[in-house]
Amino acid sequence: MTNYLNNIALLSNSEDRPEIYIRCLSSYANGIYHGAWLDATQPLEALHRQIKQLLAKSPMKNAEEVAVHGYSGFGDLFIDENEGIEEIHNKARFIIEQGELGAELLAYYGGDLKYVKETLEEYYEGEYESETDYADHLFDDIHLPEIPQHLQPYIDYEKFQRDIFINDYLSIKVEGSCHIFRRH
Repeated sequence: MTNYLNNIALLSNSEDRPEIYIRCLSSYANGIYHGAWLDATQPLEALHRQIKQLLAKSPMKNAEEVAVHGYSGFGDLFIDENEGIEEIHNKARFIIEQGELGAELLAYYGGDLKYVKETLEEYYEGEYESETDYADHLFDDIHLPEIPQHLQPYIDYEKFQRDIFINDYLSIKVEGSCHIFRRH
């Protein structure tokens, strides 16, 4: 299925704006490809209306069910074919609002939008050039004043960085910067 979804994604109108390819399942079950790319960020009512129109135009009588058979503009986030339209819409709107950072966080946390919003609001430490840059800043603020000046040249910031990013911190790289989050 993954190869199929990747092929569908190449046919999308936009790589930047989250879109979904909705397919009529009744047609699909009968070997007929009847579907359309829809802007997942448009108002939810409009999205539902377009899906109803798609089903009304189906070559199969009484078509009632659809599935998501492709998507684009969601970064590395996996969208299940049976995921609810409202949930997809909410994730798409979030990605438009938060950009690539929002998309990467959603992918990292398996699409858990509530958890991602909490992470952004409560645990965001800022944007840094690298994980080591953040570790230097953190160490200097917390520990450096306690260390005698003659011992400070022996501080291994890289080891400190490795240690804190094992369990305590997470970094998401976007456009050459590291966005740092405390883990919760």
